[in-house]
Amino acid sequence: MLITLLVVCLVYGLVLGLALWRGTRPGPVAPQVGPSATGTTLAPVVPGARTELVALEVATSLSDATPIELDVALSFPDDVDASRPAPVVVLLHGFASDRTSQLARAADLVDDGFIVAMPSARGAGDSGGTVSLADRDREGRDLLALIDLLGAREEVLLDAPGDPRVALVGVSYGGGLALIAAGLDQRVDAVVAITAWHDLAAALAPNAAGAVGTGPLKVGWTSLLFTARTLAGEDGEPLERCGRFAADVCALADRAAIEGTLDAEGRAVLARASLTGRLSSTAATLLIHGRGDTLFSVDQALSNAAELSRSGAPVRIRLVAGEHGPVGRAATEGVLAAEVDAWLARWLRGGASDGAAADGVLVHDADGALTTEPWPPRDDRQALTLSITEWRRPAAGMQDPAELDRSPTSPAALIAPAGGLPASVTVLPGLGDLGGFGDLASLVGGADIPGQFLAVESEPLARSALLEGQTTLTLDVAAENSDVQLFVRLSAVGPGGRATIIGSLVAPVRFTGVSSEIASPTRVSVTMPSVVHRLAAGDRLRLTLSTTDQAFANLRAPGIVELDTSSVRLTLRGSDLDVALAEGAMAVGPVPRGALRDVWMAAPLVLVVLAVLVGGIAAALIVGLRRNARRLPLAPVTERLASSAAGPPPIVIRGLVKDYDDGTRAVDGLDLTVQSGQVVGLLGPNGAGKTTTLRMLLGLIAPTSGSIEVFGQPMRPGHPVLERIGSLVEGPGLVPDLSGRDNLVLHWRSGGRPLAEADLEWALSVADLGDAIHRPVRTYSHGMAQRLGIAQALLGRPELLVLDEPTDGLDPEQIRAMRRLLVRLGAEGHTVLVSSHLLAEVEQTCTHAVVVLEGRVVAAGPVSEIGERARTLVVEVDDRRRAQLLLAEMFGAHMVALEGSGLVVSLDDPGRAADVVAALVGAGLRVHAASPRGRLEDAFLQLTGVTQPTVPAGATREGQR
Repeated sequence: MLITLLVVCLVYGLVLGLALWRGTRPGPVAPQVGPSATGTTLAPVVPGARTELVALEVATSLSDATPIELDVALSFPDDVDASRPAPVVVLLHGFASDRTSQLARAADLVDDGFIVAMPSARGAGDSGGTVSLADRDREGRDLLALIDLLGAREEVLLDAPGDPRVALVGVSYGGGLALIAAGLDQRVDAVVAITAWHDLAAALAPNAAGAVGTGPLKVGWTSLLFTARTLAGEDGEPLERCGRFAADVCALADRAAIEGTLDAEGRAVLARASLTGRLSSTAATLLIHGRGDTLFSVDQALSNAAELSRSGAPVRIRLVAGEHGPVGRAATEGVLAAEVDAWLARWLRGGASDGAAADGVLVHDADGALTTEPWPPRDDRQALTLSITEWRRPAAGMQDPAELDRSPTSPAALIAPAGGLPASVTVLPGLGDLGGFGDLASLVGGADIPGQFLAVESEPLARSALLEGQTTLTLDVAAENSDVQLFVRLSAVGPGGRATIIGSLVAPVRFTGVSSEIASPTRVSVTMPSVVHRLAAGDRLRLTLSTTDQAFANLRAPGIVELDTSSVRLTLRGSDLDVALAEGAMAVGPVPRGALRDVWMAAPLVLVVLAVLVGGIAAALIVGLRRNARRLPLAPVTERLASSAAGPPPIVIRGLVKDYDDGTRAVDGLDLTVQSGQVVGLLGPNGAGKTTTLRMLLGLIAPTSGSIEVFGQPMRPGHPVLERIGSLVEGPGLVPDLSGRDNLVLHWRSGGRPLAEADLEWALSVADLGDAIHRPVRTYSHGMAQRLGIAQALLGRPELLVLDEPTDGLDPEQIRAMRRLLVRLGAEGHTVLVSSHLLAEVEQTCTHAVVVLEGRVVAAGPVSEIGERARTLVVEVDDRRRAQLLLAEMFGAHMVALEGSGLVVSLDDPGRAADVVAALVGAGLRVHAASPRGRLEDAFLQLTGVTQPTVPAGATREGQR
């Protein structure tokens, strides 16, 4: 189980690294269209669409008229024009992203006949300005300017002059912006907000028992959201600590990280993005939210729905299983995408409502099916109060029962550790309840720290029940210090003991002025955020109270917290609870399995720290690579190729050595020079060192000794010269949930280069994947993924192309197409280094070949010259069987093989060809023909010591294959 936790935490580290990497996007570049915002026609960004890139001029804020420009892409279906206008869908991206993340969804909507607008929010992508966390007077009014622009376009369907038929669709950050803009502008007809917030302060610093925004900070999530601010410096400029974040947001992040909560000024900053009391929109709104969202809990979506319903807006709520990020991705495909499409079709085209697009309902998954309930919710939801009526001894194998054998009235003492460490491990930002693995306590026997928590369980449920709404908890507390912080969570424990935190929800509680004597305790009440969760028959409810949680900022002062267990009361709301939980007794539950040692209990903390370090190191490495790279516009292909031909050789390798820790020497003094315009085949048996050489050439691994120069530059990781190289080595490294096209866009944009320089359409024509280019890569066959990897390597028409087994997984026709492509690239002046085991393809494709054996070059030169080195004689006789036996005695059976209508003899000395003919004639055999053959395959076999197989009598080599 510890290994499982390690793997999950390492994955979390990579998630953190990816989040930080997304924050290293380059600063704004000069817009391609002026402030007139009339646009210019570009190469299609969305297939089947005419796309325009617009620089939309907006004011910095209401109080600052300084103009900034926002990067907006408009995509029009081919059949849409002034005579056939269409409604518009505005796609709004998530935090630390930009408009290019919306391309795949845009393609689907354009196919459905919608015009699609894709803006990059201020401070993102190529837009100017700074990030101010969805400030309604900045980012909110930016969308109003975009709606003004759409209202002036002749291709856009209008409800009135200047009033476009428009819907706003956004995920997370974009979802909140959609709700903000709809509240500011009644021209918005429909909204789809996916995993959006209601009160940003309450989401980031919740307090289940006090004023909004005064609880402990969600340090896991805020570190992911705000770390990117220090990684956004532009190349060649000093790294700015705040990057592209606005000064007030940067200061808020600093203070919150130091203090562990939000101060009054911080809450004021976040209040500008709050939707509380501001959702006066009448736009039809579809809210999609994850029941396990640990950033914005379900009650945030329910609060939005309640306020919109009061304003008269048609509302539909769709709750799904999952965490913040995955739910957003799921909404772009499958069932959720179909529901979004139905909603847009209904409110933008006036189509009849179908069952999938009905408003006034709350829909959620339950027992593998969809449950639909009226919205707003009924007032007759049942309430059930549970209390601890007696202590129950835990089951055999649990912690020593004697430690739990105490009366119901005796207090439970919990430790608040100094510095807040070690802390309980419950949920991980972005992965929720450990990505669906269940409560961490069921993985390692208890992720809570002994002495820091109290856990109790109910009796098993007699039948299934629905928890719906808020849960309240009352208890009596005393503390050594006047300040108390507790973390409350409810889990569903299955019959097998596996626990799942309901809603992935941990409710933090912070109190001040608590009594120091348990004899006269302070009565506290906790109201937990709303949940919608189906409990199965046989499940138990587990209530856990802990003094620490790694996902939040913990109190640093040590102390003892006492709880009067007889006073614990838990009030639930939902359906069938009175029947399911019978008398509602709470009994002592299985506090951690076994008598765990301190080292085991510290392991989750250590692993989480390790995960953060992995992510931080990954981000630092990527930042280093990006800062070393020069983001210069690419010159035209012909100019770059001409410059390459006049400059240093593309590849010069001298004395290259690679030793591994186990003593293996993979490359042993390899020398290689590749001149401009050559197409070079790198040949060698398995284990010869070909792939290792290519990886060192690309800076993926470091050589033990020797030198590598690329275009005259000494190779090192992250060198700017890498931008002149396209490569496919050991697979393309595709993101399975993205479409093929989005993978290419992501690969190119991750280097900070404008998409216009990628020559994307040419690369797509090479991939030749048809409509599959818009499907998720996880649906691709191996050959399709290989073709996409080749297209990825060709983005930007690189001067040097490095390919490792590019024909792997391709069918014969695709192999022929690859052969033609490499020949064409060589003819145009590109330099290509290709490793392949298909010798016939190399012979027909490459101008030069390099044969590697045991890490050394044993032959190099033009393909024709290497082929002529072959000491191979082809003989045609009237009795091949007699001839084979005779020559086998002279040269060895392994040197003679049947091939076609003749014999192939591998000679150790070309001069012995006459001996072959003389021996055959002397044996009375009639020799029809005898000629040397200069073929690359023969030369390769002899140079590498690989012998041709002995063929049994009556068989042919073709028959053996």
